[in-house]
Amino acid sequence: MIKVISAFLIGAFLTFGMDFLFFLGIKINYFDEIHIRVNFNQLFMENQNAILYLVSTAILGYLFVYPKDQKLGVAIYILFLLIASLTLIAPPVGKEMGVYLFR
Repeated sequence: MIKVISAFLIGAFLTFGMDFLFFLGIKINYFDEIHIRVNFNQLFMENQNAILYLVSTAILGYLFVYPKDQKLGVAIYILFLLIASLTLIAPPVGKEMGVYLFR
């Protein structure tokens, strides 16, 4: 039972990190660029997809807690983190994601 709780908490923490980078990139490269004043907390919390969040929490938690060799879990998380951070480090990607999600 402890492993299940640990997997859920670790997955939730890692998923929040990816979501934070994703929405931060959208705020900086879309909302700030077109001069719409929006609070980041409001943007972050009101646009969470609960099903996607729970699925990614379960997958990442499982990959970090249950396998004996955690290198695959770390590699997958780094890949997901790089994809999520594209909205932050590549302004055109952040702007296009903002247009896609909020227009």
